[in-house]
Amino acid sequence: MSQGHAASTIGQGRDIDARSIVTLVVFLVVNAFVLFPLHIPLPLALPRLYRRVFFPSPSTQKTQPQPSDGKAERTEAVEGTTTPRWHLPIDLATAPVIGVLLLLASTCIPGSVVRDGIVGTGGVRPYDIMTLFISFAYISLSLDCTGLLRYLAFTVASRSAASGRLLYSTFFLFWVIAGLIVGNDPLILSGTPFLVYFTSHAAIAPPTAFLFTQFQAANLVSALLVSSNPTNLVLTQAFGVSFLSYSAWLAVPTIAAALVLYPTLRYFLFRGEVFIPKTLRPPKVDPRSALVDPWGGVFGASLFIITIVMLVGLSAGGKLEGVEGVWTVTAPAAIVMVVRDGAHDLWARKREDRVRREEEDRKRGVLMDRPEETRKVGPAEAVDGEKGSVEDRYDGEKADARASNGLANQEGPSSRRASAGDHDDNKDKDSDVVVAPTTDKSSERPPHSRSAENGQGASTSPHASPSPGDGTPTLLASRAPSPKPSKSPSPSDASLPTVPTPPNQSTPQPSSTPSTPPSGLFAPLRLISRTFPTPSLVFTRLPLPLVPFAFSMFILVEALQYTGWISVWAGWWAAWARAGGVAGSVWLMGTIGVLGCNLFGTNIGATVLLSRVLQEWQATTPDVSSRTLYGAVFALAVGSNFGAYSFVFPASLAGLLWRDILAQKGLHVSRREFVRWNAVPVVVTMVVGCLVVAGEVCVMYKS
Repeated sequence: MSQGHAASTIGQGRDIDARSIVTLVVFLVVNAFVLFPLHIPLPLALPRLYRRVFFPSPSTQKTQPQPSDGKAERTEAVEGTTTPRWHLPIDLATAPVIGVLLLLASTCIPGSVVRDGIVGTGGVRPYDIMTLFISFAYISLSLDCTGLLRYLAFTVASRSAASGRLLYSTFFLFWVIAGLIVGNDPLILSGTPFLVYFTSHAAIAPPTAFLFTQFQAANLVSALLVSSNPTNLVLTQAFGVSFLSYSAWLAVPTIAAALVLYPTLRYFLFRGEVFIPKTLRPPKVDPRSALVDPWGGVFGASLFIITIVMLVGLSAGGKLEGVEGVWTVTAPAAIVMVVRDGAHDLWARKREDRVRREEEDRKRGVLMDRPEETRKVGPAEAVDGEKGSVEDRYDGEKADARASNGLANQEGPSSRRASAGDHDDNKDKDSDVVVAPTTDKSSERPPHSRSAENGQGASTSPHASPSPGDGTPTLLASRAPSPKPSKSPSPSDASLPTVPTPPNQSTPQPSSTPSTPPSGLFAPLRLISRTFPTPSLVFTRLPLPLVPFAFSMFILVEALQYTGWISVWAGWWAAWARAGGVAGSVWLMGTIGVLGCNLFGTNIGATVLLSRVLQEWQATTPDVSSRTLYGAVFALAVGSNFGAYSFVFPASLAGLLWRDILAQKGLHVSRREFVRWNAVPVVVTMVVGCLVVAGEVCVMYKS
């Protein structure tokens, strides 16, 4: 491994002055808004004007006399109560951008700092990092739309029979293996709705053990591969570590931490039957019903593996330096997946049109065979209900065909795969899991906003039930009183070939199906969404708000470098490294890495800032020990990944996705509960991970 890269600005910091103070204050305020978002209400006139200009109703397009009996005032009042109020969010997506604009407007930083934050310095190329992240996110989410992950999850669950303990152990192993391959974010997006569905239908209440285990395992194993987390790519570029070397160094700490995490959760935190029941009645589900697009799953998985292998090989050969960055591998792979998804949708739409024409021809032929007097009767005057009987016959045939083909045929061919990511979500709305009591208003956002963030269909939150007073966990399984049949499997359920569907949710909601886009879209977007439903759905589920956030955080760190703060902090770290040696450096950097995830705007912001401090220390300190340097680097890698399951949801993007998906499904996890179930695992795994890192550098380096 090389001794890292030194940027042109490293070691050239200036003294602290007024502009430095303003820059630091802006940086801290921005991170505060990332942790605690603020939504400023805007005047109602703005959404009203928007609706009238872009989406005028037929009644408003014609000039009509104004009523003189006060109806105008009442109409205006009703419109004021029905028009949703817009809010200006000051959060992860907007706060860093506003902070950069403030620094530019106050002349605290010049435009060159903004350029350095986008193009990169010190070997770190932000555009390269975000290209890799978005490209892999698209491939992973497209792979999820095929139903492959849900198919594998149902297969694993079916092999565990009725043993709750065996099921928990099997799920843990599955989350670890899947997370090693696809990373944490796709696993959160696909695995969390599946777990909510499975635990509610298997009568596992509370589902605390299964949900937190999945969240922790997914984030822990993301430390192994560079492609699993943007923070890993930041470190490899900053210190000239190849992808293969990085995975080799992190393999033992990751595996050791996973081996320790399992007994910590199984025999300490979740040791009672209230968390992991001895026996359970899992839902009778044919795993193949969740596999919507088998060939698409094979294609996506093959493309994903080939891309990772190419990255590892080219990185080991030093072929990804300079302009030929990782974007030259990941961007073409994502484009190939987009083209494949579009071709699949066009072919499916063509097949759907052919099937529709055949059905219309068959129906027309049956009608022609009927008596002439019956064919002349209008739809509302069919003799003895004959018309209804003919149409019912064809509706029954189509329903039988859908039932025989399973979950994949519950929608039209052109929209089946696109809505696969939402299909399981719609099945849980009558048996959601809730926290009782809850005063969290985060789930009261409009359904379309939650759909835009998570790619999930809108759902109605159930009512909160009273909190028990016996000290049991606050995650409770409750079902609203309803004449719906019980979700516990009955003897007749054994014959069901597909995922059970509640009676009132047999058809997915239009808001979750890209083939019927909302009317608020402009005509070109509606056409694209209808023609290419799979890419449209995947694009709506991409973590695009992370792009302006990440670039802005790179710029803010460059601003701290420009105003002299990085040099100051690098001097502090140099003093600690001399006093603490290898053990002290590994311990402190691991600790700061975890705390930084909770304070510096997710693990990405923490990694960017701390890696720049280490770069400055390396550039300004003569004869830096390799043991101390790489011990700190890999301790930061462990902390930035393990810190995702620590104390606050915004410690990582995966935490925000996990929280919002659960809230949409009717389950609200409080901050206190998040800390309660994550504190012990993060401490135990960090201790083990840092010990292994310290041992590795002491064995591999002589000084």
